[in-house]
Amino acid sequence: MISDVARHSHEFEVKSGMLVLPKPADIEKEEWEKAELKAMEEVVGLYGKTWHFWQVDRGDELPLGMYI
Repeated sequence: MISDVARHSHEFEVKSGMLVLPKPADIEKEEWEKAELKAMEEVVGLYGKTWHFWQVDRGDELPLGMYI
């Protein structure tokens, strides 16, 4: 199935620190880091898809690649 080709592990994004959860303003930093770590422990084993968008109206070139 074509959609299976686009699936990827979230392991690299989680372990590299690229994948983060937005911190609500009313939560202390230490409390949020504990909650985020717990959430990322669940996400690290998941697979998913990512949608990327380009702003062609500001001059970004349209990306070329595999069509899904």
